[in-house]
Amino acid sequence: MTRFYLHLHEQGKVVPDAEGLERPDLASAMRAALDSARDVMAADVLCGRLDLSGRIEVADRDGAILDMVAFVDVVSVTGG
Repeated sequence: MTRFYLHLHEQGKVVPDAEGLERPDLASAMRAALDSARDVMAADVLCGRLDLSGRIEVADRDGAILDMVAFVDVVSVTGG
């Protein structure tokens, strides 16, 4: 298992993940980042707002950014 860190970038602020999470590979960490992004957006919607400019960066234990999940890429907005 490898420890990955999911750093939240939202509304001009960075919330670093100091704890991280153990996952078998990057693909699994990316699925966790996608779920986390959707959780953050769902909480925002409950407050009456939605900012699609956020992202979650997936980093390794050395701080290198391995990949990222952009909020705008994980939802489909329909209607008008």
